[in-house]
Amino acid sequence: MARMLTVCPNCLHSIRVCPYEIIVDNCKEFTYNKFFTTSNLKGNTMQTLKFNTGREYSPHGQRVIATLLDTGNIVIVDLDRHIDLMLLEGVGFNQREIMQAYDHAWTTFPEKINMSYSEYYDIVRELRELASA
Repeated sequence: MARMLTVCPNCLHSIRVCPYEIIVDNCKEFTYNKFFTTSNLKGNTMQTLKFNTGREYSPHGQRVIATLLDTGNIVIVDLDRHIDLMLLEGVGFNQREIMQAYDHAWTTFPEKINMSYSEYYDIVRELRELASA
């Protein structure tokens, strides 16, 4: 599959894009995006997005992994800051919109979508395991 050339919206460096990965030349904000489809603990499929913002929260940057729930909410885990949270419904499932919502604290709580904290933390644990694989 051919790569398309586009531009990073933050620093205007060139980005080579394919459906599975964004490789950025000299951009601290957009280091990589990877989409995965996997099975969760209940056997359902779960689409995840894994990326590194390049922000210097650790020697590894700021690694984030996210999954889109059936409700339209997104659960994210910031691996380097040890933060997990649920974003409001309607946030686009891409790095730019996820980070905008994260930076502006557009968050909600599991009980607002009739999810137990046990279910929520099962998803968080699974995201952490996927990120370390």
